[in-house]
Amino acid sequence: PVVHQADDFERGLAEAARHPEIPVLHKIFQARSLRLDGQLSPEGAASWMSGLLVGTDVAGAMKLFERRDPGEPVIVVGAPALVDAYATALGKLGVAATAVDGENAAFAGLAFVYRNRLT
Repeated sequence: PVVHQADDFERGLAEAARHPEIPVLHKIFQARSLRLDGQLSPEGAASWMSGLLVGTDVAGAMKLFERRDPGEPVIVVGAPALVDAYATALGKLGVAATAVDGENAAFAGLAFVYRNRLT
């Protein structure tokens, strides 16, 4: 298993913000160059690319939330490690995140549907 490297993840977040006009696919290939010249370890490259993808996703999603009250946190649903990654990216933009465990949310939703099913 790949071990998450927080510093490299944050470097990826910074790269996503640095040149938002450059397509993410082009930026992903930068990981190869960073590996070849020793700037990233294998784990670091995975974490860097994760930061790049999450940062790009969050930047795009924030455009959808333009009418959101700025003081209102963004609710992030998913596996704990992924929720933490998104909360970190949102925090870099000054946006608070409220974490919701995806498994618990799925079970709660299924229970709601079951309780309210048509008979």
